Amino acid sequence: MPERGNKYTKKVHQTGKRQSVKNPEGPIAIEMPHLRILAPADFDELRAALNEKNNGRGRKPNSKGEDPPLGVQRKRTRFPGQHAQCWYCGRELVWGGNGIKENLQCKGSRKWECWNSVGMNGQVFTGHVVHAINGMSSELPNMEEQYRSIVEKAAEAPDARLLMDLNQLTADEKQLAKEVKNFNNSLREYGPSPGFKEVQDELKQRQKSLIIRRTTLERKSISISDLPDSIGDLINLLQTAFLSLATDSYEFGSMLPKIVPSVFLYLVRMIDGGPCLPRVKFTVDLSGSFESDAPAELQSLLIREFTVDMFEIPKRAKIREDVLRLRQEGCNAKETIEHLSEPSSTKMIKSTDRLNAQMVEMGLSDPFQFQSEPPNDYAKFRRHLNPRYSFSMKEGYTRPTL
Repeated sequence: MPERGNKYTKKVHQTGKRQSVKNPEGPIAIEMPHLRILAPADFDELRAALNEKNNGRGRKPNSKGEDPPLGVQRKRTRFPGQHAQCWYCGRELVWGGNGIKENLQCKGSRKWECWNSVGMNGQVFTGHVVHAINGMSSELPNMEEQYRSIVEKAAEAPDARLLMDLNQLTADEKQLAKEVKNFNNSLREYGPSPGFKEVQDELKQRQKSLIIRRTTLERKSISISDLPDSIGDLINLLQTAFLSLATDSYEFGSMLPKIVPSVFLYLVRMIDGGPCLPRVKFTVDLSGSFESDAPAELQSLLIREFTVDMFEIPKRAKIREDVLRLRQEGCNAKETIEHLSEPSSTKMIKSTDRLNAQMVEMGLSDPFQFQSEPPNDYAKFRRHLNPRYSFSMKEGYTRPTL
């Protein structure tokens, strides 16, 4: 039956434009008997025949039951654009943060849905990632014996539970195929009955469920040919597939997320005030370069977490330890300046002294503290006070542990 109203346009007041969105009330069906070509029974029979003919075709859902293009960048982008996330709201970081094309900014802050408007330099962060991967690669030769042991164990001892699940899945697929065939034969012989639509929907749902199960189990089935034979082969794979590409290329941007599955930006601030500064926690999983899922034991061997500061450390924090040591040795401000490796001033020394005293009073060893909420004592941070601001997290997002 013809329908209208699947979508409608909604005005976005921030931009002044209208955006097409799904109609929450659903479409309106329109009766047009004068346009009918086939009788309802013939039309239902035709639809059933077409569904049977097209069964198994088209794009299959992934292991989570989602459409594969869901979340995939609509446009080519450089790493880590549209891959890194804001820790506070869960939305992606996009290029052009605060009008600087080299910087990344939380997508939600542009829509007044997140207060984290601090940007970070994407190219500098990519350099940190490459450095981390190179560091892990240099440690790999020391794991040769452990790596071979895990790979041989995965090849010689197939998962009994996995084999049992695959056998059960095959039996369920055969049973469903038999039921679908009987249903279609009944539909051709007797025509549609009052409850045939419910039965048809149930069969479709079971088919979708079985596709998801098979995709998941096939990803879990590890073949020895899917894994590098040695640590040397793994290093060559990384050098060929990732590190040989230019870090600002689109190919690098599409491939690197496989081995850097998570990137989270959050903010820290010095305990004596000042601006909010970006810090990033990311995960490197070298098993992401394999064609299929790696065994859990091998994945734990090839995964690391890193935390990097995406800002230039303030001078009072940089010289803090040296100033504290010289002060404890009895040096005055002028003598402290003379002994420092970089130029400073009396005002900077006094500011560093206050910072050290505050850290001792609070019992802290790090002058930077995690910023869980927007500061109210910093004049340049006022996005959360705008009337258009309304904080919301991305649907389904749960904040990870830092």
